[in-house]
Amino acid sequence: ISDRLIKSSESWAAPYLQDLKNKKIDKNINPKYLELSFSSKCNLKCSYCHPFVSHGLLKEYIEFGKWPHEEYSILDVEDCKEIINIKQDENPYIDAFWKWFPDVYKDLHVLRITGGEPFMSINTFKLLEYIKSNKNKKLEVSINTNLSFNPQKFSQIEHTIQETLSSEHINKLVMWCSIDTFGEQASYIRDGLNLDYFVNNMRSLEKYDKLEIKYMCTLNVLSLPRLKNLLEFVLDHKKRAKQKVDISFSYLHNPTHQSVFIANDSLFSHLVDALDFLKRNNNYFKEYEYVVLENVIKMKDEKQVEIDLTKERVNFYKFFKEYDQRRNLDILKSFPEMSYFWDECKKLADND
Repeated sequence: ISDRLIKSSESWAAPYLQDLKNKKIDKNINPKYLELSFSSKCNLKCSYCHPFVSHGLLKEYIEFGKWPHEEYSILDVEDCKEIINIKQDENPYIDAFWKWFPDVYKDLHVLRITGGEPFMSINTFKLLEYIKSNKNKKLEVSINTNLSFNPQKFSQIEHTIQETLSSEHINKLVMWCSIDTFGEQASYIRDGLNLDYFVNNMRSLEKYDKLEIKYMCTLNVLSLPRLKNLLEFVLDHKKRAKQKVDISFSYLHNPTHQSVFIANDSLFSHLVDALDFLKRNNNYFKEYEYVVLENVIKMKDEKQVEIDLTKERVNFYKFFKEYDQRRNLDILKSFPEMSYFWDECKKLADND
C-alpha cells in the first residue's frame, strides 16, 4: 500500500482532504506531512540496512566489496558511492531545503526526521532550534534514533529535547527508538549498538512526561530468540513512566534472507510466546501494538511457500558467515538458541 494512502487515512489528515479536493490542479500546495533525512551518517551498521542510508555500511562496502550474497532492492550500491564525499555544509539540497522550509513550516502537521542517525547531523539540531523560535501548535515532531550515545553526546541531545519541550511551540515531540530484540543479540543485529547507553539514555528520557516514546522494532529472524526480553523491558518502562510509551512492530521485507519467515518452527515459537506475553499484559499493551505479530503468525505458512526457503536459508548462512569475519563477531556465541537452525542452513549451503 502506498504511504500516501496510509498517511492520508490518518485522523489528522481528514480535515484537509476536502480542501485539497476543491483546489485547482495548478495550485501549489504545501505539504501537511514531511519526512526528511539530512544525512546518511550513522553510528551503527545494522545487518539488514542499505549503504544508501548508512554511511558506515557504505565505507565497509568500499573497503570489502560485495557480500557473497547481495540483495538490495532499493538502489544499487555502486550508485551510492559518491554519497560518501558529500559534506554536511556543502550539500545544495540542504541549502535549498532551508530556503523552502520557512514557507511550509506553518502548514505542517507532522514532521518526521529520519537518517542515518538524525542526531549525527548538525541540521537536526538546527531544525529543533528553528522550532524553538517558531510556533506551530498543531505540529507533531517525530525523530528516529538508535539512542546509542555516550553520556557527553547524549547530554547535548537531552538538552535540545528539554528546550524543545519547554518552548511549548509544538503539539508534541515523539522519539522513535530503534531496537529489534534485547541483550547481546540486539547489539549483534544493530552492530555498534551499546545497550548500556541505550538503557541509560532511555531512563534519562523517562522524566519528561510530555515526551512520547515509541520503541521501534524491525522484526527479523534474529529478533526471535530474545524478543520476549525486549517486551519485558518495555513493560517495565510502561509501569514506571508517566509519559506515553508504545512499541511499534514492522516486519522486515528485504533482504529476504533475514526475514522472520525463513525461521524454522522452533525459532518461530518465540514469536508465538511474545504475542502471548503481550496479550497477557493487555492492561499495558494495546491491540494496535501487537496486531503486526498476529498478522505475521497468520501469514507464516503462505509466506514460506512464496519465498524460496532453501535459497534464502543458504543466503542467510553465507551472509552471516561473512558478517562475522568482517566484524569479528560470532553468531553462535550471541545466538546459542540458533545452533540447530545454523547447522540446517550450513548443510543446505554445503550442498548448494
